[in-house]
Amino acid sequence: MECARLVAEEGPFQALGHAALRIRAGRMDAGRILEVGGYELLVEEDDRLGMVVQLSLPRREVERMAGEFGERLGYPAPRSGEERKAWMEEFHRGLRQVLRERHDIRYVQAGAIDLVFERSAPRPSPRETF
Repeated sequence: MECARLVAEEGPFQALGHAALRIRAGRMDAGRILEVGGYELLVEEDDRLGMVVQLSLPRREVERMAGEFGERLGYPAPRSGEERKAWMEEFHRGLRQVLRERHDIRYVQAGAIDLVFERSAPRPSPRETF
């Protein structure tokens, strides 16, 4: 869905990318909150991935962006009911795929109120530094 691709290019997801670069450069430790582009991102350590940065966004905010882009593209989200639910489910599937494939961002939790996104930011090994 084109709408998901456009939402994935918006500020919150760009902030995740910038934060991951800062962490990779070694400027942030686990347990810290990093502010990038007006968003607060949590830096964590993951046993499997190393350092990760997480962003929690209100579901309403993400779906508002989807609705705005849907309108612009001529594919507006229905206002209510089963059609809206199906439209949003399709959008969220598309967003999950676009974020994973194009931005290396995982959609780790989809709650009723908040959505959590995560990007790994492994620090380079000593061999990778020059």
